[in-house]
Amino acid sequence: AGEIRVVQAQVEAARLALQQAQDPARPEQLRAAQAQLDVAKATLSNLTEAPVRAEDLESIRLAYESADKAYEASGDSLRIAEKAYDAAKRSRSTYGPAVVSDSVLAQAEGGVVAAQANIEQARIRRDTARESYNKAQAGATGWDLRKTQLAVEAAQATVDLTRNPDPVRVKNAQLTLEQAQLNLELRQRQIGFDLQTAKEGLKVAENQRAKVVNPGEFDIKSLEEASKAAEAQALGAEASAQAAEASADASAIQAEAAASQAAAAAAQVNALLSQRTGAESQIAGARSQADGARATADQAASAYKLRANPYTEDDLKTARVGVAQAEAAVRLAQANLAETYIYAPIDGVITARNTSIGSLLNPGQAVVTVISSAIEITIPVEEAKVGSVKEGQSVTMTSPALPGVSLEGKINAVTPSGDTRNRSFTARVRLVKPDTRLRPGMFVNTSIATEERANAIVVNRESIILTNGKSQLFVVGAGNKVESRAVKVGLSTGTLVEVLEGVSAGDKVIVTGVEDLRDGQVVTPVSK
Repeated sequence: AGEIRVVQAQVEAARLALQQAQDPARPEQLRAAQAQLDVAKATLSNLTEAPVRAEDLESIRLAYESADKAYEASGDSLRIAEKAYDAAKRSRSTYGPAVVSDSVLAQAEGGVVAAQANIEQARIRRDTARESYNKAQAGATGWDLRKTQLAVEAAQATVDLTRNPDPVRVKNAQLTLEQAQLNLELRQRQIGFDLQTAKEGLKVAENQRAKVVNPGEFDIKSLEEASKAAEAQALGAEASAQAAEASADASAIQAEAAASQAAAAAAQVNALLSQRTGAESQIAGARSQADGARATADQAASAYKLRANPYTEDDLKTARVGVAQAEAAVRLAQANLAETYIYAPIDGVITARNTSIGSLLNPGQAVVTVISSAIEITIPVEEAKVGSVKEGQSVTMTSPALPGVSLEGKINAVTPSGDTRNRSFTARVRLVKPDTRLRPGMFVNTSIATEERANAIVVNRESIILTNGKSQLFVVGAGNKVESRAVKVGLSTGTLVEVLEGVSAGDKVIVTGVEDLRDGQVVTPVSK
């Protein structure tokens, strides 16, 4: 019963599929297909019958000229942006980031990228307008007509299929229904045959049971005769049974093999018969599907030609320009973000805050005052000696605020231009070892070592006197008598002077009171 219901359900499903295949399309489907056909026919009619009007052609030509002028203008804008960017880079290289910040440079670069994007878009619009103008002058090409005709044929096929049921689909549904009905009839017959066989077997079994339970005289006599005949046959057959026993085994094996082969052959025949029935219906359906697939393939071929290359080289260039614009925008945003922080140019201590939170700042306005821990000392150098002062020379410094303290430094730079009023130049000195006791605003006395000479003979500066423009000094000679000697001086410091000629190492040089001395005067030496 369960198998019958399954087959009946298959029959009902096949009948419903046949009904759906035979039903006509809904009105809205038919109207949509008809509208698509009308649009395709109108397009074809415009290409084949309606020529391009003179005013339309003139309008297309003007659009092309406008696009061409816009392309030239975008080229001028690009050149202006490139000049501005080059000028910004030169200014930054000359004056540094304090004058031309990162944001200004990024804005100039963004202007170049935007101008490049505009000229590329203008070129695409100009080429498109030129192609439209040339196409309007030449009229529709053979490919345009063929493409439009294919669209009309495809729309007409859609209308026909919508208006009339698909014969292939109807035929397949009919074959499916017939196959289901045939399966149902075969199953019903098989079940009826099985039922009749079962009834007959039951009847035979009941008769045999009755004979065993209540046997008659005839049955008893028949059984006795059958028993005697069986004994005789058993005696006769016993001898032949022993002889045939050996061959019986072999025959049994062969029989079993033959039976297996026969069963396999029978199953194969049944399978082939079933496949033949199904194959005939499949062939008919495949032929119908092939006809439909051929029409679909024709439509797909025309659609493939239109979609084979959906993206052009212009689309790729436009995408690249968009990426460049986005990258420039990122760089500009990063530069603007960096401008939200103020960095001190030096390390040091804030001594004054010149504004408060929330105040608006003007360009160049000082926010805080920072004093660097690396103190720089500025010293004036007279014009006559500026040639002997060079970067890297050692400087010794003392300060009245730090008695007994001597500081060492190095000349860091000498200004290239001097002060015309006092005819001096400025040298900048950095301490070798920073000393926090030395503070901005203090005064220091400096001594610059412009030249060094080993094993030099030096005397106290107070011992040198000038007579008629010549240097001389006094020494203590024999008998403690004063002797004047003309000397040639060399290098000098704040208190010492090098003597190149006139004295020797070990001479006793008079340091104080030299203004009143005369040659030959006897003095009493006092060591100092």
